[in-house]
Parts: sequence; C-alpha cells; structure tokens
Amino acid sequence: MILTSRIYTRPTDRSMPVQPAAPYEVRPATPADLARFASDLGHELRPGKAALIRARAEDPQVELFVAALPDGTLCGFGHVEFGRVRDAHLRVDLGPRPSTAHLFDDFVSPTHRGHRLQGALVAARVSAAAERGATVASILVEDSNHASRASVRRAGFAPAQRVITLRLGRPRMSWVHGS
Repeated sequence: MILTSRIYTRPTDRSMPVQPAAPYEVRPATPADLARFASDLGHELRPGKAALIRARAEDPQVELFVAALPDGTLCGFGHVEFGRVRDAHLRVDLGPRPSTAHLFDDFVSPTHRGHRLQGALVAARVSAAAERGATVASILVEDSNHASRASVRRAGFAPAQRVITLRLGRPRMSWVHGS
C-alpha cells in the first residue's frame, strides 16, 4: 500500500490566539497527567500508546501538551519535538533541524471534539516553539486525513514537502520530496 502525506510548515513569529472553549484548558503536561493517560484516554488509544507517551516525556527535546477539563480529566494531547523532524509511524527522519519544532501525535477524544481543542493544542505548541528559539513549526499530515489538513491550513501552515510511504505490513519505507 502506498500512503501519501505532506509536511506543512509555518513561521513561529506569527501569533495564534486560539483558545479552547470553556471550561477546557490547554497546557504543558504534568506528572499527574502522565499518570492519568491510561485511565482517561487508554480506551481510545491503541494498546501500549499510554506507555509510549509516558516514555517520550523523558526526552528533554520533546514536550507534551494536554487538553483537559478543570477536574484534570484528559481530553486530548499533542507533542512537539525541538530541533528534529521525524515520524516513527511513517518512518520519516529528516535529521537535525535546529531552527524547527515538529508537532506530532495529535489526538482529541471524539467525545470532546468541536471545542477548538485541536487548534488550541497547535497554538500552544507553536508558542512553546517560539519561546525555545525555533523559527519554523512543522507538522506531518496524511493526505487522506481531510479534517487535519483543513485544521493545519486554518492554523497558518502551508505544504512544504511531500512524503510517500510504501507500507508492506509493519515494515515501512518513506521518501521525502521537496525542499
């Protein structure tokens, strides 16, 4: 099977004043959030995903943001990796990119969609990228994911590179085309 995706980019110096609808909040994850992943979102994530999210929290170049209700219930999340553009799922690694922050692994629970959580998660991570000195934010979206493509375009991202992935069961090989 052949999958096509695109890497979208945008400068980090333009503000993104996207706020989630009340009563939700978007913020950097806390240790308490990491402990709640399996209970709050485990039934919606593939097996082992909550453990993978907790493991990524150990990497100083990766920051996790969550969307939550005031009682702490997790409703969504998204990661940002500073200085590198890669995607383990599609086996893409563009190597070190010191001025880039790559947004990945976005998820909003279906029961909480429609409250601007995705846009707020993107805005929070782009703001964090700017604070850490990144001048460009990037995100990889599969061409078949029309909702995500529309969401990143609304957030000011533009297509920069095309990714073609050959999937033969679990082994995958990807090629990146463009600048």
